[in-house]
Amino acid sequence: MSILFIPGDVMLMMIVVAPSLSSSSHHKDPTLQTNNAGIILRPQPSSDPRDPLNWPLRHRDLAFAFLIIHSLVGGGQTPILAAAFPQVSHELGVSLSKISITTGSYMLALGVGSMFASPMSLRWGKRPVWILGIGIMFVSTLWAGFSHSYGSLVAARVVEGFGVSPCECLASPIIADLYFQHQRGFRVGLYTLFLIGGKNLVPLVAAAILEGTGSWRWIFWIVAMMTAGSLVGAFLFLPETSWVRDYSGSSNENSAVEEKKDGVDGGDQSMRKVDDSVEDTGAITLNVPSVSPPVATENKGDPLSSSTHATDPESGAMKPHTLFSDLRLYRGRLTQTPLPTLFIRPLVLYTYPTILWSALLYSLSVVWLIVMSEVLSQVFRAEPYNFTPMGVGLTYISALIGSMAGSGIAGKMSDWTVRWMTKKNGGVMEPEFRLVLAAPVALTTTIGLWGFGWSASRGDPWIVPTVLFGILAFGCTLGSTVAITYTVDSHREIAGEAMVTINLSKNLVGFVISLVVNEWVDGMGLKGVFFVLGGIQLAVSALTVPLYVAGKRTRGRIHRRKALKV
Repeated sequence: MSILFIPGDVMLMMIVVAPSLSSSSHHKDPTLQTNNAGIILRPQPSSDPRDPLNWPLRHRDLAFAFLIIHSLVGGGQTPILAAAFPQVSHELGVSLSKISITTGSYMLALGVGSMFASPMSLRWGKRPVWILGIGIMFVSTLWAGFSHSYGSLVAARVVEGFGVSPCECLASPIIADLYFQHQRGFRVGLYTLFLIGGKNLVPLVAAAILEGTGSWRWIFWIVAMMTAGSLVGAFLFLPETSWVRDYSGSSNENSAVEEKKDGVDGGDQSMRKVDDSVEDTGAITLNVPSVSPPVATENKGDPLSSSTHATDPESGAMKPHTLFSDLRLYRGRLTQTPLPTLFIRPLVLYTYPTILWSALLYSLSVVWLIVMSEVLSQVFRAEPYNFTPMGVGLTYISALIGSMAGSGIAGKMSDWTVRWMTKKNGGVMEPEFRLVLAAPVALTTTIGLWGFGWSASRGDPWIVPTVLFGILAFGCTLGSTVAITYTVDSHREIAGEAMVTINLSKNLVGFVISLVVNEWVDGMGLKGVFFVLGGIQLAVSALTVPLYVAGKRTRGRIHRRKALKV
């Protein structure tokens, strides 16, 4: 029995089948590396100890920790002034609708910034772009705190959007660089929790700062202090993760692989294993053939290939990765692809139905939370609630709990579902297995939107719309995780450009919504607006069904068409 693989499909498990099902056409690949649980490692790590997949797990997790902590702060910058809108409006002498433009302009800059950050990371590496973004964010938040005019605040927020953009477009590719496919779902869930959870936690903290200091300026100054800490942490503990890897369909990645038969012979037994300690202690033990010392090449456009890594001058052996082994910010060009081409590539991805679906789902999952940040003060500071700014901020506790629950379910349930469906599919993992969780996304998000609009417009007790806010945050976190994991699994080799496409869509939609939502609520009413938003969510969620059915064929057509060569 042979299996036809399409890019995105991987043999993740070796399934034992009856000998009668075997055929002489079976091709056994004794070079595939597995962990002790029998899961085939995807992608296959190289023999170079400096390959990020070969780093000790504790080093990878430390880098990941600094990545998601900064994403928490960066993710919360969109609604950071939610509780302070009335004070900022009064101090700067402009209307609330104009203050909401500071959020819209920030989101627009996030989208445009991603279109610069991703090509630059492909050209010069993810590490320098990530650290540059933190530096820009530090300067811009100081600037925002010292702004004494509306124009200055808007300009500071625009610059801040450019600085935060790497959090949105580079984090997922860095996770894909650091972890095997079966390890990603949980980490992407955590990243989504911190990124989306930041939109719920940071406004709560900002409200407390506003209550304690009496000034919205301290909100930005404290963010600047936290950003300074992120800058030091990223410089010391987040090395360059870019690595030249073959995703072109080699036997190790996408070629047809057959099931293992009963009574395996010595060739099957020689399948290389990576000890389970890769999960527990981080130590990766590779049973690989010895390699001759790498020889320096003239390929300046490929500085991260194994042929250019440092070697011990005495033994000629490749030096192992250590925590502070390489703190360089500049490594030269990583690709010879012209910059204009790199800028255009994310736009080409709008022709990919798989990425277009992810862009729609992710956009709605984030934008609904932005809508909430725009209307919460409008709802809870008016009759019958009459909340203080701190009271408005405390409503985000519900959303934070919902985000944490959504992240936990999204990460663990996504990986569990994929493993279960992979076993049922003969050991072959297909990205469409991630789409199963789109059903609870549609249910919880729609309930949250419709329920909040209905209860808040009726003036129900504050606990009712607050709990429904948490249900909405649960669905939004779950939805964003499904969109990201499906994209990375389907198009690993262009994950960076795909995240630019997805985030550009999200930020453009967010920019438009931020300009009209307050006036829309005034004209149509809270219930009418939120019922329309729930209908939009259901319509987009319905597109998951044809994608689940035809996703594999769609990926095959994309691969054959080669609209975007990498």
